[in-house]
Amino acid sequence: MKNVVRLLCVITSLAAISSAGVTISSPANGSAPESPVHVVASATSTHPVTFMRVYVDNVSVYATAAGKIDTSVGMSTGKHSLVVQSWDSAGAVAKTAETISVTAPTPTPTPTPSPTPTSGVTISSPANGATSSSPVHVVASALSAAPVTFMRVYVDGLSVFGIASSKVDASLAMAAGKHNIVVQSWDSAGTVLKSAIAITVSSSAPTPTPTPTPKPSPTPTPTPNPSPTPSPSPTPGLPVPPANAVTINNIDQITGWQSCTACAGAGGAGPVSKISMTQNIASPSLDGKSTMFAITPSSPYSDALWWKQLGAENAATNLKYDLYFYLTNPQAAQALEFDANQANGKMRWIYGTQCNIKTANGGHWDVWGNAQGNWLSTGIPCSMPTAFTWHHLTWEFKRTATTLTFIGFTYDGVTHYVNKTYTGRPSSVDELNIAFQMDAGKLMQGYSSWLDKISLTYW
Repeated sequence: MKNVVRLLCVITSLAAISSAGVTISSPANGSAPESPVHVVASATSTHPVTFMRVYVDNVSVYATAAGKIDTSVGMSTGKHSLVVQSWDSAGAVAKTAETISVTAPTPTPTPTPSPTPTSGVTISSPANGATSSSPVHVVASALSAAPVTFMRVYVDGLSVFGIASSKVDASLAMAAGKHNIVVQSWDSAGTVLKSAIAITVSSSAPTPTPTPTPKPSPTPTPTPNPSPTPSPSPTPGLPVPPANAVTINNIDQITGWQSCTACAGAGGAGPVSKISMTQNIASPSLDGKSTMFAITPSSPYSDALWWKQLGAENAATNLKYDLYFYLTNPQAAQALEFDANQANGKMRWIYGTQCNIKTANGGHWDVWGNAQGNWLSTGIPCSMPTAFTWHHLTWEFKRTATTLTFIGFTYDGVTHYVNKTYTGRPSSVDELNIAFQMDAGKLMQGYSSWLDKISLTYW
C-alpha cells in the first residue's frame, strides 16, 4: 500500500530551510518567582510558528498551538530548569532555557463574605485550617469585571485540576499531612485572581472497586459536544488515562497541517494527485467545525497524506488517538489510514493503523510492522463504512524504550483487543504527530472524508 516512514524524510527536508528563535519574557533567568509561575514567551521563525511547549525539569507542563505563551505554571519550591520550545510549519525546532528558584505561594485568609462582591475567588470548601479526609471536596467560585473563562486548583504549588468555568466543584486525592491549596481564576480580559488556604489531610479514603458498565450502542447518535465517561473494560482492558494525562483537543481545527501525495505511495514515491483540505466546515459536522479532506486520483491506487506536528513529548509512553469520520461515497476508498508518530532522538515508534477496505478476503484492520516495514493484518474485520454516518474510532497504544504495542481500538462502540508488539526503529528527531491518509482504488474515483473532534491524549 505504502511506506509510513516517508513522513520522516518530508519533515527532515522541510526543517533544513527554517530559522527560528524563542524569547522568554517572564520569568527572568535567575529570578525567584512565587508559585504558580507566570510564564510569558514568544517564538519567531522563517515559517509560521505552529506549536510551543513549556518544560519544567524536562517534563512537559503546558502546550499551545500558537506562537505565543502566556500562562501560569505551578511548581514546587526550589530550583528548576525552565525550557520553552517551538516548532514551525516546516518542522524547525527552537528553544530557550533558564534556571529559576521558586518560592511557595503565601496562604491568604479566606475573603470575608460580602453581600455584593465585585471580584475575587471564594473557596467555600474546605475551610481554611480545616482537617479533611482524602479525597478533599474543593468548592470555589470566581467573580471578575469581565467574564471568568478558566479556573485552576493548585496543591502545594502543583496544578491538579482545571476547568473552563467560573466555578469549581471537584474531589481531589491528597496524601495525609499539611497542604496549601490555591484556587486561581482568569477572565476574558486576562485578569488573574486567586485565593489560598492551608488544610490538614487526615487519611486517604480507600479506592472503590469499579463496576463495569454496558458498552455504548454500536451506532450511537453523536451529540454536539459528547463527553464520554470512560468505564472499566474486561481483561486485558484498555487503559484509562490518569488524572495527569495531557489531551490536545480539536486538532482538526488547528492550523499548520502538512500534506503530500507522492510521499504517501509505496516506497514514498507514489503518483501525484490533486488533493485539498478545508477546515471549519459547518455541515456535516458534530461541533460546527469539521475538516474536509479530498483526493482526485491521477493514477490507480493514488494516495494522499495529511499530518499535524504537535511538538515533542519524549516522556509519554501511552497514546490515545480519538476521532470521528464521515464519508458520502465510501465505495471509492481503497483504505483509510489513522496514524500517530513519536520519536525521542533515539528511537521512532510508528503507530500506523488502517481500515483496509478492499481486499480479496474482505476488509480488515491492519497495523504497521515497524522494524519489518510492512502492513500486518490483525484478523479483525473492517467492512466498508456506512455512507452519510459519523463513525467513532479510538486507538490506544503504549511503548517501551525499544518496542511499541497496539493495545486495541473501539470502533462505533465495539472494542477489539489487538495486543501486538513490534520493535521500533532508530531516529535522530524529537516529535509527536498524528496523521490521516486516504487511498483511492483501481477505478481512480475521487472522494472526500470529513474528520471532526480529533484529539490525542498522552501520559
